[in-house]
Amino acid sequence: MQDNESSAYYVKKNEVSQPRRVSESSLITLERSQKLDLLIHLISNLRQSLVICGPNGIGKTTLLDELEVRKQDLWSMVTIQASSNLSLESIQDGLFRFLKEKDAEYKNQELESILSELDKQNHKIVVIIDDAGKLIPGLWKTLYTMRELMSV
Repeated sequence: MQDNESSAYYVKKNEVSQPRRVSESSLITLERSQKLDLLIHLISNLRQSLVICGPNGIGKTTLLDELEVRKQDLWSMVTIQASSNLSLESIQDGLFRFLKEKDAEYKNQELESILSELDKQNHKIVVIIDDAGKLIPGLWKTLYTMRELMSV
């Protein structure tokens, strides 16, 4: 694994002293609110990867930020910044580190067993890959078809 892969993921944390309120968001247009409701419905009910794509500047990141604000207490959410040198192993490693940081009981377990346990509890893990267009083509296809890696 490359040295720079340790920074391949990050977890957005809202500050406790200044929580972001939905009403302060730029997402509050009726159309965007409907899209957010649809996204929440799809994530709640699909058992496969979900792709949100479109041109720059249309609000994809804003939509995902708002999703995180609304569902952070119910779903585990990890954001991975895509790059051309990102590998499946580094994505799995980032997810594994995120889960171990979130819950100390996972410290001595393998990623596969953690994901299996969370799946049995019907606990959603939302993995957001920002700028996924930067991924190498084979990795993108693998991620899209891999249900075992993430439940989105």
